[in-house]
Amino acid sequence: SACLVGSEMCIRDRLEVNSPLVRSASRHSITDAGLGSCIEHLGAFLDAQEHGDKGRGALTDLGMQTRPEYKERPVRGVQVTLPPGAEPELPNGGKRLYFFDPDLHLPMLIITYDDRNQEVEYYHYDRLIAPAGLDGDDFNPDKLWSGSKTAGK
Repeated sequence: SACLVGSEMCIRDRLEVNSPLVRSASRHSITDAGLGSCIEHLGAFLDAQEHGDKGRGALTDLGMQTRPEYKERPVRGVQVTLPPGAEPELPNGGKRLYFFDPDLHLPMLIITYDDRNQEVEYYHYDRLIAPAGLDGDDFNPDKLWSGSKTAGK
């Protein structure tokens, strides 16, 4: 079906989560997006490191770092060194940097580099709202695209 958003025409279609059209916009599946997944990955790295398993990579505390995204004050940085083969998207390995918001203590900035030190991912969560006050209607395309949902519910 089609819809009109502002002055642009869009086409509504159902796509599988791992379809090439969906995956072409990101190196990861949509099911692997967001802070929850990021925290789970960090937990898995920590657990593996505590048990002497370096196959997933090595975790290093970088201490307090100055970042342009956080002009007011330094943020804690952590680096995960990814060995070759640890992630399909980085066949030759690389590194992922996590920077933690000083107030929220959550990884709000994540930057990944490949083995040539080229930036391949950059995620900056700069507007965390919790609780967000969302319900099922906020994710229901029939309600979102029909125009039947009113502001403020």
